[in-house]
Amino acid sequence: MRRLKEDNNNTDEFWSTIYDDKDSWRDSSYHFTKNYPLFFRNKTILDIGCGLGDGIVLMNSLYPTAKFIGADFYIPALKKARKLHPDHKFVYLDLDAFVINDIPTKLDTIMVIQTLEHIEHPFVAIATLLLRCKHLMITVPKPEKGKGHPSHLWSFEKGDFKHFEPCVKEIVGQRKNRVLYIFKGTVK
Repeated sequence: MRRLKEDNNNTDEFWSTIYDDKDSWRDSSYHFTKNYPLFFRNKTILDIGCGLGDGIVLMNSLYPTAKFIGADFYIPALKKARKLHPDHKFVYLDLDAFVINDIPTKLDTIMVIQTLEHIEHPFVAIATLLLRCKHLMITVPKPEKGKGHPSHLWSFEKGDFKHFEPCVKEIVGQRKNRVLYIFKGTVK
């Protein structure tokens, strides 16, 4: 894991430039889920970093028997998600502040899609989340060269997650710019 920058620009001001003028943001990040029905069908899934919730809507169309909960730290995005998708539940969660009190303690699957690279303490977040789920699915960008994306604090390399064994799967190259990891959580 390599730190890309010292200053953390993951502020409300930064995220307002991403979300405030949009009604959709990143459902393309979720298309890989159709390859893993065992983690979704008839399950309860928490999507951390859900933004405007469009990924949950896509997944719900693929897995209508699943229960999806969206979580994000950017309150204006949560408010907009609730307005755009009133049939779904959205909760506040800040991985950097370790505010996870409102999250159920026994989830089938937690998804952290293109989010870890934005937070100060990604490994502490992973360890905390593994205590609350049967499976944890993470995608991160492929290793970034130079300074990386302006909003990314971290670049992850192959092997950075090895101390979170057992890793069920490591799939490199989803859409050629992401790496997917699936871990077993501690919930039975």
